[in-house]
Parts: sequence; C-alpha cells; structure tokens
Amino acid sequence: MTRNKIKQNIDIKNHLRLKGYSLENYTNKFSLKKRKDIVIELSKNLKQYKKFAASYPNYEPHHSYYNSLLEKAHIPKKQIKAFLDGIVFEEYIYWLIKDNIILDDIMTGVSIKFNENFENEIDILMIKDNHLHSIECKFTKNFKGSEYVYKADSIIKHLDDDGKAMILTVASESPFSNGDLYRAKNNNINLYSVKTFNEKNFLNEIKRFFNLKAK
Repeated sequence: MTRNKIKQNIDIKNHLRLKGYSLENYTNKFSLKKRKDIVIELSKNLKQYKKFAASYPNYEPHHSYYNSLLEKAHIPKKQIKAFLDGIVFEEYIYWLIKDNIILDDIMTGVSIKFNENFENEIDILMIKDNHLHSIECKFTKNFKGSEYVYKADSIIKHLDDDGKAMILTVASESPFSNGDLYRAKNNNINLYSVKTFNEKNFLNEIKRFFNLKAK
C-alpha cells in the first residue's frame, strides 16, 4: 500500500454522484443563512427551549419571545412542530460545526436515494479530504437508540469506506443499551449522549473523533 496526497477535494454532491447515488433533497444555503440568527437565538438556552418545543402550542406566556422568533422565521403553520422538534437543533449544530471546524463542505436536511429500494434522510453530512461523515441529531424524548445505531451502521457503509458517523442526543438518560454501545464501537459510530449540551466539549469531540481541525 502507498500513501498519496489528494489532488482534488470534492464536495458532497459530487461525492454522492460519483458513488451513483441520487441527492433527492437538502436544505438550501439561502434558507439556512436567512434564519441563522433566529436558530441560534432559539438554541441559546437549550434546556428552556426544549420545554417550549415539547409544550407547543400550549406554551406559557413567558415563552412569547420564542413565538416572536418563530414569526420572523416564516415557517408554515403545518411545519412548525417538525421545525421545533428537530430542524432547529439540526441547523444549530450545522452552524456550530460550519463556523468552527475546517471542512470542504457541509449539508443538512439531506435525503439520499442509494438505490430503488433504499432511500434515507440524514441530518448532517460533512466532507473533508474526500471522506464523508454523517451526524444524526436527536432532541426529542421519543427516541429508540437501537434503531438509529442500525440506521447509522447501514448508511455509513454506503457513504464512504473510511467514513464515520455520530449520533448526538441531549437527554436526561442515555437511550442506548450496552448492545448499542458495542455495535457502535465496532462500526465507527460515536454515541454522543449528554444531559447538558456544551459547545466547547462537543466541538472538541468532533475534532477528535472525525480527525478534524478548528478554524
């Protein structure tokens, strides 16, 4: 075996195209940029925000500030619950990584069709030096750890031979069993489960696990 320098770093779309996959959907950069400040403000106090998201639309009066931010985001009424339960956290993590970690490309809200019988959604994809990695972001209570370990294991084998996956959860109790931990450890999957989210600790883990550098 020989080691050679990469001559051309490709983006995520071209990586998937060269693999023969179809990129069915993703959140465009214009929409992400337009609501960046709102997403970051909503995520400033994740513990308080989580209470708001869980109780919506029956929230307390002191949550009116969150409601005013939602109005600024111009989210269609039918999509607000999905936005609160998952998209806000996913886009917060997207910006946290994008603004602090050196990457060739990063995308969120991605839907990939691997073949006629296999299509899947991935919260975050990021690529560096032609190695494609995935992150699943789970912020709700109804979360079965084993299902997502299986999903990450299945997807990572299709994305990149040297790719890694992370499942990020913020919950009072870890949703992962000993069996999940064993399977993840043997398949390049990081089960990052915390009670209280800390940006610095998370970014340090991103750098360590994915072998990336800070900006």
